[in-house]
Amino acid sequence: MIITLDKWADQIANNVGKSNDLLFKSTLKDLIQQEYATLIKQTIDKNGYSNSLLSSIFMPLERVLNSPLEKTSKISLYVSRFKIKQPIRTNNSLKIFTFVGSEDGTVSFIPCSFEELNFVEYLPLVSGGIRYAYQNELIYVFSIVPINKTKITSVFADLTTVYEYTTDKKYTSLLSKPQEITVKQKTNIELDIPIDIINRINTKLLSEQFISSKQAEN
Repeated sequence: MIITLDKWADQIANNVGKSNDLLFKSTLKDLIQQEYATLIKQTIDKNGYSNSLLSSIFMPLERVLNSPLEKTSKISLYVSRFKIKQPIRTNNSLKIFTFVGSEDGTVSFIPCSFEELNFVEYLPLVSGGIRYAYQNELIYVFSIVPINKTKITSVFADLTTVYEYTTDKKYTSLLSKPQEITVKQKTNIELDIPIDIINRINTKLLSEQFISSKQAEN
């Protein structure tokens, strides 16, 4: 189910009659994240890794201006607008991410090291493929066609994976390290989370919040 953290909190707040209570919804966002992290960790501890734990982030991309790659190639370099903390590796895959590709999930990008991006254009047959590298908690995409957003799927331990940049980013060279970010959370990034996980968290929070609300009224 595709949802944002903001909308998720709104839905629960509406169910308990607190749609206009901003403080309550802010608290709900924290509770949702806590319950999500707890549920994922408990499930892994009990049953191991499972595809049912996979979730996705729809990450906005921006073009890296004056990329050194464009001096010798028509292929452009894009970078994720927000950092992505390294997810949990599954025991049946050496890849950090299960899927990185087109927003609709139909095209899978080819993983490579950051250094390999300098030589992609010289590789026969595969030079036209869209490739990506993961470095400094950022996704870099190397593509001949414009790309605005990518879908990233893995087993994320929590929903605090994505943080908002609050400083200007400058990419003066391909290997330059982006400026540091603060821990201000981006709560309107689209997430694709299994419906059963959403329902389990909703059931627990609705029950707890309904009980606490009734107690506060008495």
